[in-house]
Amino acid sequence: MEIREFAEAILFGTSLKDKLLRPEVLTDDQPWNSIDRPQFPGRPLILMPGLKTRRPFPKDHQLDQGENRAAILHFFANHELLAMELMALALLKFPDAPKAFRRGIAETIFEEQDHMILYQKRMESLGMELGEIAVNDFFWNSLKDMASPMDYVTGMSMTFEQANLDYSRHYIRLMNRIGDHETSTLLDKVYQDEIGHVKYGVTWFDRWRSHERSQWSSHRLAMFGRQPLTIARAKGIGFDRDGRLRAGFSGEYVDAMEVFENPKGRCPKLYWYNADCELENAHGKPGYSPSAGVKRLMADFELLPMFVASNGDALLCQNPPSLSYQRYLKDRIGKLVEFIPWQGSKAELRDLCAYRSFSALQPWGWTPRAKELEAAIEAKSFRFQKGPEFNMSIKSLFEKTHCPDLRHGLRQNPDWDSLMGPQVCDGKIAFDSQSVWNMIQGLHDSGLHGVVKSPFGFSGAGQCRIFLRESGSDSQRGWIAKQLSLHGKVIVEPWLDRVLDGSLIWNHSDSDVQATFFLTDDKGRYRGHKLGPLAQKIAPSLRPYVLGHDHTGQARLDQILKAGKKLQTYVREKGYKGPAGVDFFVFRWPHDGQLYCKILGEINGRMTMAHVATALEKNLRLQRPHLWLTITLSEVKQAGYDSVKTLANEIKEQVASEQDILFTNDPETALGAVSFLLGDQNVLRLLDKKFNLHLRGD
Repeated sequence: MEIREFAEAILFGTSLKDKLLRPEVLTDDQPWNSIDRPQFPGRPLILMPGLKTRRPFPKDHQLDQGENRAAILHFFANHELLAMELMALALLKFPDAPKAFRRGIAETIFEEQDHMILYQKRMESLGMELGEIAVNDFFWNSLKDMASPMDYVTGMSMTFEQANLDYSRHYIRLMNRIGDHETSTLLDKVYQDEIGHVKYGVTWFDRWRSHERSQWSSHRLAMFGRQPLTIARAKGIGFDRDGRLRAGFSGEYVDAMEVFENPKGRCPKLYWYNADCELENAHGKPGYSPSAGVKRLMADFELLPMFVASNGDALLCQNPPSLSYQRYLKDRIGKLVEFIPWQGSKAELRDLCAYRSFSALQPWGWTPRAKELEAAIEAKSFRFQKGPEFNMSIKSLFEKTHCPDLRHGLRQNPDWDSLMGPQVCDGKIAFDSQSVWNMIQGLHDSGLHGVVKSPFGFSGAGQCRIFLRESGSDSQRGWIAKQLSLHGKVIVEPWLDRVLDGSLIWNHSDSDVQATFFLTDDKGRYRGHKLGPLAQKIAPSLRPYVLGHDHTGQARLDQILKAGKKLQTYVREKGYKGPAGVDFFVFRWPHDGQLYCKILGEINGRMTMAHVATALEKNLRLQRPHLWLTITLSEVKQAGYDSVKTLANEIKEQVASEQDILFTNDPETALGAVSFLLGDQNVLRLLDKKFNLHLRGD
């Protein structure tokens, strides 16, 4: 019989006898024209999809019942049938493919027929007839439009059949556990054959692919744009490393596949850590480029959005983390994103968008450059959700100069007014150097230190403190003059004795705001976040003030949260609906020691470190206090360490348990800073002594 006739019987036959046709001799001598695929293969009526109510796939713990084991085998038998029909379709669609390729598909069909017969016999012995329950058509819908032999090997052999390695091993173990050795033996036969099927595909794939890319990268590229079929379908339950290596995958491929996560049936969101969004918006015109120092800082922390993202989302990054660090993250937090290399060039962006589809772009902050990236992604994406339109109203959220007026507005509520302390704390706007120094002098005359802030800042930079009895150095005066030249204005405020720093945050659809608490250094720069139970984020000496009640009988923290809701409304009225935060802090008034709260330190119309901290808290389900800390290279060297890696190794040796430490960037490759979550209180006390963490009795 000619291969063409054999394939036609498998694809169009309407009886099981047709599907199980086994000619003694197969020839491949007669040419034929490629066929148009049918809507669905020919089948007996009882094996047509959609005619019965779908039965839920049995859970592992239900397999001690023979009926449930039979149902699983029924699912598997239908998968074998679908595979045979798709293989027959490939033979008929690609008559010009190499004869050895076609012969290999035919021989695979023979083995799939054997598997189907074995499944059918075993399920009958367990009390179920083939066709007794509903069947699905997912495999067919995923592969029916394959356009080339390469599509066949990447979709069938290297995706569906690769996943079967995992499923087979999983159910072999389960069947042995419950004592069903007959089914276990059957599945082991299928497993051994499946290794050969995958190897067949890998062999042809390696023959046809471009060797400019790795085996892994080539398979990833081949699967782009083929939804609902994605490379995520190449993994089942568990991970059969040995079977993949036996099937011819390279060690690098197997390593990458092991850690890879991609949403099945969900288009991923694309995250981007453009933490210099304030600086780009401050630049105010095309052509912005971050400095080398800013680039280094961003490179060390560019993985942070992955803690906010969902499992299988994607993240643009200059330097994707090592596979060992990816395994570490997956083991510790139970999820992982896809890391997409991107150095920021438009050519890379074109290549990225040519094959990928995303549901949304989630930058750290919205800027003109982020909107440019979004437009390129949207053009190739399906059901894309656009972010906010970038306009001057949204840009103004990045500016600190609107804060004095907003603070004045909050004071119209008498309860908030009494909470916020003296009005001088609100600050003023200065438009020239003379006004700056007059305001500083006024603060000094009142016994207060002064600070001058740029309208835009980055990571705690963009401010200049001028203490009592100081008139400003040449460098300070030069910095202030430069800010006025760039932006036309600066903010002048008293520099206050902060005793507790916090942030009020919300996400896209949140109706409420959430309070978080963090650490700063002597200059007010961010050091890290406090995680765990609320009360334990606040030093015992401050709990009566923060968690206690004011003169109205309301908890002060509740008053702060209510003010946060007011500011949330203000931000959303500006047209920005994304994640945002409002910094606040508790301070001690220098003249009488009274505690007050600066409800609005600044507004961040973007993702913040507080969003990452709360995501970590949720992912790890923390039930006791932890600190999420950042220690810079300069601090590391001042403490006597030669690198952040050396410090990280010492911390790993000191903690009582591996569960007490989570590195949120890779200490093996970090250059400018190391970031980690630490729950071991003894090690925290040691670090407090070395790095002056300002734990303030926590």
